Amino acid sequence: MNKCKLLILACMLFALAALSTENAQGTTQSQATKQSKMSVQSMKRKTEAIREKMKKRVTQADREAAADRLKAMRQKVAANAKANKSKPGKKTTTALAVPTPGGIPDYFGSPNWAFSPPLRKFVDTLPGLGPNNANNLGQYLPIA
Repeated sequence: MNKCKLLILACMLFALAALSTENAQGTTQSQATKQSKMSVQSMKRKTEAIREKMKKRVTQADREAAADRLKAMRQKVAANAKANKSKPGKKTTTALAVPTPGGIPDYFGSPNWAFSPPLRKFVDTLPGLGPNNANNLGQYLPIA
């Protein structure tokens, strides 16, 4: 009798376990479909973001157009300077333009370095042995 009750109890537990796993698999499948839909949407968003960044990328044609504009501007300035030199009584020197915040600096057209001597690495010399070998600070290593 005990074996029969134990067998029935085991069968009921297996049946309960089978039903609960089937339900869990159903929820995981629905969750998987939701996640796949969400992943498709997130991938679409990422793709759009990448396309937007690609549209903003500077191309070689943009670089060449900017170089042409800079060349035209420099030729115009040179022509104005030449015209001012040819007219007598005209002021030939002009004040340097102060760069404005947000202005475009000319990194490659004008040098930016100071006419100053390089820094010395070791200003003070090392002390020597005895007072005859003192350094420029008057320090020396005494001999005992």
